[in-house]
Amino acid sequence: PERQAAAEARARGLDKRPRTADRLRELYSRSLDVELSRVTEGEQPITDADVQKYFDAHRERVEPPRRVRLWRIVVGDEELAKKIIAESQGAGGPARWRTFARDHSFDAATKFRDGDLGFVRPDGSTETPTLRVDPALFAAVDKLSDGQIVPEPLKLASGIAVVWRRGSLPAISRTVQQEGPAIRTLLTRERLAGARQALPARVR
Repeated sequence: PERQAAAEARARGLDKRPRTADRLRELYSRSLDVELSRVTEGEQPITDADVQKYFDAHRERVEPPRRVRLWRIVVGDEELAKKIIAESQGAGGPARWRTFARDHSFDAATKFRDGDLGFVRPDGSTETPTLRVDPALFAAVDKLSDGQIVPEPLKLASGIAVVWRRGSLPAISRTVQQEGPAIRTLLTRERLAGARQALPARVR
């Protein structure tokens, strides 16, 4: 009955209607993707060596180091920097800090969000790939507790910095066995994407 109905639908030209044609293309595409996935898994299986290689190459991503969350204000005047340190202590300190950041910080990218750099790693890298800071910032707060302001201004190439340690995250140690399933899924997706890209030339 299904084949008879399909034949009648084609005879009436229903498969040429835009909505039906779009739906058919979607189903063909999905079927092709399923078959391509099956073929790719057979031709390029993910081995334990592949998982280990990815784990070693991306160890910092799967095992992030210790990180600290930093607020930073950059000014050109050391006396102003000392004033910021003094007046940002105690009750109401964050509100006064926010005003100092907005009114005086040289860093246009962060001055309207309290000078928040996010979580910073020992090498100066952050959660934002395009944002790196001087590693001296991490070194300056390394011995402080969360919530403490570095007691003296830091003289950096970008200016005089006042730095506030707002929080921290410990280093995370994971094994390849723990990360294995997620890595296999990622590698499978990458290989399937490559197979999709190569398909037109393969068909030709």
